[in-house]
Amino acid sequence: SPQTLHYAAAKSTLETVTLGLAKAGAPHGVLVNAIRPGVIETGFHEGKSPAEWQARIDLIPLKRAGTPLDIAWMVLYLLSMTGDFITGQVFAVSGGE
Repeated sequence: SPQTLHYAAAKSTLETVTLGLAKAGAPHGVLVNAIRPGVIETGFHEGKSPAEWQARIDLIPLKRAGTPLDIAWMVLYLLSMTGDFITGQVFAVSGGE
């Protein structure tokens, strides 16, 4: 929508930069990935009425908002040895959206 065009453009740019930096960093052993959070329970959503909040949650396939801990688990995965062959990826932590 016109109200969120700038937000969508920034997210798209982040994905392109992630891929470019991953390719540039790979010969040096530098891994570059991004996390694309969905609706996360933070102050960003303050001011929404309970009805607005519930309507937004109802759009998420898992029927709940994420938490900062959900994002932290993804960060920890990527920082662990488990993620040592992952680069140039954008991970949606979004409850299925």
